[in-house]
Amino acid sequence: MKPRVLHFRFESALDKVDSPQPVRVAARIGGRVPLHCTANGKVLLAYQADDVIDRFLQTPLTRYTTATIVDPVALRAELIQIRGAGFCAERGQYSPDTCGIAAAIFRFDGDVSAAIAISGPSHRLTEDQVSAFVPLIVSAAGAISSQLGYKT
Repeated sequence: MKPRVLHFRFESALDKVDSPQPVRVAARIGGRVPLHCTANGKVLLAYQADDVIDRFLQTPLTRYTTATIVDPVALRAELIQIRGAGFCAERGQYSPDTCGIAAAIFRFDGDVSAAIAISGPSHRLTEDQVSAFVPLIVSAAGAISSQLGYKT
């Protein structure tokens, strides 16, 4: 297994599609958000090698809201759950009134190269809507991964 190095504490948006709704979550291409409290970031972190996750969890985790997980043991448990489920859904961990859902995009060699996600105001992305969007996000991530040569 080749050694992996985590060169980031933040993830960055590569592309986006804005909602037509007047109230929406703003994302900037190239904008950076923390790994430990966003759906995209947690998915990217969850699929790193254990030693990379260990090193990441040795650094202090910034609390952005009352919902932000800053306990390394709790975050590690969530990363394991994300890997098992194949997606991450977070609510209010980076910004109090937002919700995000993300799934990993795998390269041909099985490494995670990106994530695909949706985010929006919590009042619009209800638990029922999150449940409806999860299979769509996971399916889209699978289709992109397949196009990149990833074989399940």
